[in-house]
Amino acid sequence: MAVVYPYVDGQAYTEQDRGKSQGDWQADVMSPVTGGTETTQLLAFSTVDFEGRPMTAYLSTARTATPTANVLYARGATGIKVTIIVTAITASPSVVFSIQGYDAASGTWIALLSSAAVVGAGTTTLTISPNVATSANVSLNAFIPDTLKVVATHADADSITYSVGLAWTP
Repeated sequence: MAVVYPYVDGQAYTEQDRGKSQGDWQADVMSPVTGGTETTQLLAFSTVDFEGRPMTAYLSTARTATPTANVLYARGATGIKVTIIVTAITASPSVVFSIQGYDAASGTWIALLSSAAVVGAGTTTLTISPNVATSANVSLNAFIPDTLKVVATHADADSITYSVGLAWTP
């Protein structure tokens, strides 16, 4: 029996229908995710969980502008914990981190949970899960969508060094 895979041009297909061997669908479906330079680095560091989901959204480096966020796929997870660790700053940077979900019906990204502005060294945690209480800028009692991303929006060009780690809730 042929395996059916969704998400290629919005239509399901099978490997045999496309004349490909099993496994080639991943290159088609996941190319937007695995094609980015940062995602390639993440895979090189083996920062994925047992389901193949990335465990790092951003590697630790100094940034002065909003980086391009990688698209993440929940693959059956019900929640996510995002840990932001700031280790160095120059002047007075300000960055707001948000977890955004993709709404396929409208084709837009919707902010689900945003942090307060991060302005100095330290750790900030954002959690979306059906097992937590909702708290402004900290947590949201909800299931995560299948497609999401973590966006780091820089308010200015002052340097800030941070990493963003992910923990998925099954």
